[in-house]
Amino acid sequence: HSIRLMDSEGIGAAVVSYTSPGIWFGDLAQTRDLARRFNDYLGELITKYPTRFGAFAFLPLPDVDASLKELERISTELKLDGVCLLTSVDDRYIGHPDFDPLYQELNRRKTVTFIHPCYPPGVEAKGWDLPRMLVDYPGETTKVATNLILKGVTTRCPDIPFILSHSGGTLPMLAHRISLFDKSNTFKDNYPDGAQIGRAH
Repeated sequence: HSIRLMDSEGIGAAVVSYTSPGIWFGDLAQTRDLARRFNDYLGELITKYPTRFGAFAFLPLPDVDASLKELERISTELKLDGVCLLTSVDDRYIGHPDFDPLYQELNRRKTVTFIHPCYPPGVEAKGWDLPRMLVDYPGETTKVATNLILKGVTTRCPDIPFILSHSGGTLPMLAHRISLFDKSNTFKDNYPDGAQIGRAH
C-alpha cells in the first residue's frame, strides 16, 4: 500500500520512523523486546525494498545500557539509517544527563538522530482536553531542542546530526528570543560559543 501511494504521488523513497506513545510502558524487559522486534522488521523492510525505504530505529530507553547495545546492532548488523528519539521518556526530556552515555555514542558514530514529539510528562490541568498534537507536539519539539542546547549536549556532541519534526516546532519563531537570553541564564557555561540554533536542522 505504501509503495502504491508513493508511486501515485511521485515519491521515490521514504524513511520509516515511529511516533507517540513509543515503546516504554514501565517494563524494561518489554521495552527491550519491542525495540528489537521493531528494528528487525525495519531491517527486513529495507532489505526487501532497498531503494524505496530507509529507517530510523527504536532504542529501548530509558535503559541506557540496552540502548547502547541496540545502537551497535542497528548500526553494524541491520544497517539502519539512524535513530528516532521521542522528546521525553520516563518523565525525562531528551537532553537529560541520565542519557549522556547515549549522546556520546551517537556523537562518536555521527548517527542521524530524528526527534519526534510525544505527550508531555506531568499532570494534566483540569479541563485541558484539547488534542495534544495541535499545540503540545510543536511545543515539545521546541523544549527538547532548547534543552539540548542549554544543557550543552550540542556543544559536547557536535557530530550528532539532529533532525527536528515539524520544521522545528516553534523554534524558528523563538530562536531570536533564545539567543537574547543565551548569555544570561544559569546554563551559559554549558555552551560557551552561544546557543547556535543553526545546529538543529
